[in-house]
Amino acid sequence: MKILVTLFFTLWSMTTFANSTLIEGLWLAENKSTHVEISQTEPGRWQGVVTSDPLKPELEGTQLLSAIVEAPDGYEGKVYAIKKAKHYDAEIKPMDSTLQIEVTAGFFSKTIIWTRIE
Repeated sequence: MKILVTLFFTLWSMTTFANSTLIEGLWLAENKSTHVEISQTEPGRWQGVVTSDPLKPELEGTQLLSAIVEAPDGYEGKVYAIKKAKHYDAEIKPMDSTLQIEVTAGFFSKTIIWTRIE
């Protein structure tokens, strides 16, 4: 029984660690100039902060993604829309070297694609 419990926890921790690395890292936003670093803030929660944007240097340090948690189909959290100065619900799905981010505002939704830099 001890072996079975140990095996279960080992496999569970490996799966949890593997999932967390899917979203962490440096990402190029859809506009192809904004770099966003997604990092874990506490166990099971992530955020995304602008690290650089040559076209808009004033955005550096802006938190674009917040309250990201694992969901059955990837992750969910909030996306900050800079132009509207509002947070919107988002579903985030890692796909190979991209993130598919579906932003929902009421009855409308928009999908944006970010590309992994490293």
